[in-house]
Amino acid sequence: MYAMKFRWPTKTCLFSMLAVAVILFMVAWVVPTFAATNDSSSQPTQENSSKDKQSTKVEVEQPVDSENGEPGKLPETPAASDANNPQNISTLMIVPPEDKSPSTSEPAKKSTTKSNPIEQPVAAEKPITPKSPKSDSAGNTLKPIPEQKLTGPPAIEVASFKGITPGVTTAEQLEETWGAPQELRSVGQHKILLFSVGPFKQVEVALSGKVVSSIVIQLENPFPPGAVIKQLQLSNVRPVFISNELGDVLGQAFPERGVMFAFVQNHEPGRPSMKVDKIVLEPIDAEAFVLRAETNLDSHYQRTLDDVDAAIKLMPQNPKAHWLRSRVLTALEKIDESIAAAEKAVQLDPDNPQYRITLSRILAQAGKFEKAVSHAE
Repeated sequence: MYAMKFRWPTKTCLFSMLAVAVILFMVAWVVPTFAATNDSSSQPTQENSSKDKQSTKVEVEQPVDSENGEPGKLPETPAASDANNPQNISTLMIVPPEDKSPSTSEPAKKSTTKSNPIEQPVAAEKPITPKSPKSDSAGNTLKPIPEQKLTGPPAIEVASFKGITPGVTTAEQLEETWGAPQELRSVGQHKILLFSVGPFKQVEVALSGKVVSSIVIQLENPFPPGAVIKQLQLSNVRPVFISNELGDVLGQAFPERGVMFAFVQNHEPGRPSMKVDKIVLEPIDAEAFVLRAETNLDSHYQRTLDDVDAAIKLMPQNPKAHWLRSRVLTALEKIDESIAAAEKAVQLDPDNPQYRITLSRILAQAGKFEKAVSHAE
C-alpha cells in the first residue's frame, strides 16, 4: 500500500517533466521558423525600398555648372525672344550683333539608349566654351562694354558717328565716306542731307558752309536713357536736363561729348516720357556747360566752378558764365575774384540788371559801399 502511494507521485512528476520538455521543444522549433518566414517576407520590401531610393537619387542628379560649381543648374542660354525684342539696345551698335551659336541656343538632345541608372551614373556635361568675338567686314571686333566709373572730370572730346565728326568733317569728306545723300533740303543758311544708315531709321546731317554742323540720328524704337548712355559709353559724363520756358523736359545733354538726347514728346504736361528717340551730335558748345553749372550752382560749388571755367575757355565773351563764376566764388568766400568775375559780366552785358545787382551785393559785402550804390542805381 505504501509502495503504491509512493509510485503515484513519481508518475505524476514524470508526466509533468515530459510535458515541459515537449513545450520547450515546440518553442525551440516554432519560433525560429516564424522569424525566418518574417525575414523572407520583408526582404523584398526592403530591397524595393533601397532600389527606389537609389533610383530617386540618380533621377535628381544633374550636371554641374562649370562656371559657378553649383549642382542642378545647366549653362544659361539666351532667350530666343531677345533677338526680336524691339527694346534690344544692340541696334545702336555700329556693327551688327554677334550671331548666336547653335550649341548655346538649342537644348541638348536626350539620349535614346536605355541603360541601368544604378549601374551607370549620370555624367556631368562638359562646360560650353564661348567662341571668340566675331568681326565685321571692316575688321571692327565686337567687344563687351565695360562698366564705367566716375573717376574725375572726363576729357572734353567731341563724339563721332561712323567716321563723321561735327565741326571737323567737311562736305567733301562726308560724300567720300557716306556717298551721295538720299535727299537734300535747304533750311535758312543750312543744308540738310538725309542718309539711310542701318540699323537706324534715318540720319540727318546739317552743313554750315562746307563743314558738318550737326548729326541727328533717329532711332527705329525709343529707348530708356540709361540703356543709350551705357551703349554710347557716356557713363562718366554728368548729364544735364534740357527744358523749355514752361519747364517741360525735352532731353539730356552731355557737355564733354557734344551729345544730346531728344525725348519722345509726352502730351501730359510736366511729365517727361524719358524715352530717347533721337541722338544729336554737335560741336562742343559753351552753353551746355553753362546750363549744367547753373543747375548745380547751389549744391556743388567745385563742379560749378569747373563747368564755368570750361565754358569761359570755349567762349571767353559769355557774360552768363562770368556771372555764375562770380556767384560760386562768393559762396567759396573768394571775394576779390568774385568781384572781378562780376565786373566782367557787367562789362560784356551792361544792360542786364541781374548782373549789376550781383556786383553791387558783392561790393557791399567787401565794404565798398560807394561802388555798390553806383552799380545799384
